[in-house]
Amino acid sequence: MQEKDNPSFFEKILGSITTKKAIQIIFAIGFLAYFNSLFNGFVWEDMTFVISKIYAQNLDILKQFTSDGAFNTGGRYIPITGVYAAISYFLFSEQPFFYHLVQLILHITNSVLLFLVLKKFFGKNLSIFLSIIFLVHPLNVESVSYMAAFSGPLFFFFGILALILSFEEKIDYKKIFLISVLLLLSSLTRENGLVFLFIIFAYRLLFNRKQISLFLLSEFLVFLIYFGLRLSTVGFNFLHYEQVPIAGLNLTGRLMNIPAEMFYYLKIFLYPVSLAVNQRWIIEQAGFRNFYFPLAIEVSILIILIFLGIYLWISVRKY
Repeated sequence: MQEKDNPSFFEKILGSITTKKAIQIIFAIGFLAYFNSLFNGFVWEDMTFVISKIYAQNLDILKQFTSDGAFNTGGRYIPITGVYAAISYFLFSEQPFFYHLVQLILHITNSVLLFLVLKKFFGKNLSIFLSIIFLVHPLNVESVSYMAAFSGPLFFFFGILALILSFEEKIDYKKIFLISVLLLLSSLTRENGLVFLFIIFAYRLLFNRKQISLFLLSEFLVFLIYFGLRLSTVGFNFLHYEQVPIAGLNLTGRLMNIPAEMFYYLKIFLYPVSLAVNQRWIIEQAGFRNFYFPLAIEVSILIILIFLGIYLWISVRKY
């Protein structure tokens, strides 16, 4: 008789984990962790950065796609952010509870979608563990409790949904169109959404090359539409705030700050204490502690991730 494998840590606590149970666990933990935030008022720049802008424009959706859009300032072009904020204000006016509730549900939903993505590459136990870390990690509190940061969860929602749809073995033209729309919405919510173009293409290239040319063409069209809208509205201007020290640095100065910034986020991820918003520190001169040491750590991590990616690619191809 074949012996049953020893149960994992999660199975000992929760029993056999199904996808349905994992989703229920994520929702329960999410509401438990952030329940108190639902009763907060507007914080920091919520009133000045969001409410006052949208109040002045009412529910003028088309205006959000022009240079007069509430959030198309400082070289940024993120009209979907303005549309979302305008609809939210139309529905909820100045009642912070509903803004916090929608943002919390969106963050929990993103955690569930992340679980579905991770489950494709790892076991359910590890996937739910990593999803819960993403759900409750202090680094993400701002995206949940601070209304003015809603573009983060929103662009991630559109992008990761497009990624999940791209996992299917064979995709028809309707689904390609839907994926393209989601990618465009993600990019027009926050510029970071363009990263999902590369993620989806990399996945299809490594794990499923069927219809790769179709994906490449659709993503190229998404980029052209985004670039065309941006160019016709705000041009080549990019984000610039004189009051932010790093905005005054040249390209060399900004590149010199990257290792320290990445190391800061890595350190805070592993040991989340002394968190703060609106940080304005910069590295003015490269040294061992603020440049070479962080750079060495990050290069080492990158090498490990490359080998892990190769291992996953080989493992998937075997099956």
